[in-house]
Amino acid sequence: MCNERAEANLRRVRQENTDLWCTLALDEKAVRQFALENDALRLVACVLPLPARPRQAPTSRS
Repeated sequence: MCNERAEANLRRVRQENTDLWCTLALDEKAVRQFALENDALRLVACVLPLPARPRQAPTSRS
């Protein structure tokens, strides 16, 4: 009984590990794609600074 539980637990942990590696690979791919898109946008974009404006104190709502 104890051995069966240990084997089942080991299978579950191994499957979770495999799932996590797959998720990591997908996330890495997405980050690389976002980085490429970001670089491409920065090459063609003209970024204009916004005019500075004074900060206002937050108004309290009663």
